[in-house]
Amino acid sequence: DHRSVHAIRDLAVRLNFERERHGGRVFVLAGLEPGCGCTTLTVNVAHALAALCPDVWLVETNLERPGLRATLNMPSGPGLESALNHPPPWTDCWKLEPVRRLRVLAAEGGTRPASHARLPDLLSEARKSAGVVLIDAGCILTDELAYYSAIHADAVILVAREDVSLYRHLRRAVDLMVQAGVPALTAVLNHAQPLWAQQVV
Repeated sequence: DHRSVHAIRDLAVRLNFERERHGGRVFVLAGLEPGCGCTTLTVNVAHALAALCPDVWLVETNLERPGLRATLNMPSGPGLESALNHPPPWTDCWKLEPVRRLRVLAAEGGTRPASHARLPDLLSEARKSAGVVLIDAGCILTDELAYYSAIHADAVILVAREDVSLYRHLRRAVDLMVQAGVPALTAVLNHAQPLWAQQVV
């Protein structure tokens, strides 16, 4: 759908503008509910951003429903959980995705880190080397790591899904981010076809 392509490019241009004008480097994409299409949207925005900005890095903090490895067809191995459980250097945890030339720190799935305390240091290290860091987060209203990622970001993009998301959830998420002092905030409406509709075709 060409409208989706234009919307993704427009979002990438806006994030790059934030980077150039205000020095923003770390951006969180977080859903209002599970299944909002954050992972696919994050990968597509990263791909569009790579044409505007060198060195786009991806971090997946959605430990409940990790999907970045599958979306990018990347093998298993050390990822976010290993990075959060061990002191730096974290070079073994970052993987280069060869098709889009993105540096990726995906969730391993199945394990929980002992603490989230190393996340700010990890993002600070990434901020020094990357042009932009995009974080694929879980549900902002229920996922503690999504919230923790958001309060350490330069901007948050709340992702709503047209056939699922409710206005009251968006309002709660906006209030939560404003109270947390997130520097910049926007929302996008993602068109994600329900699984039952995909199976009927």
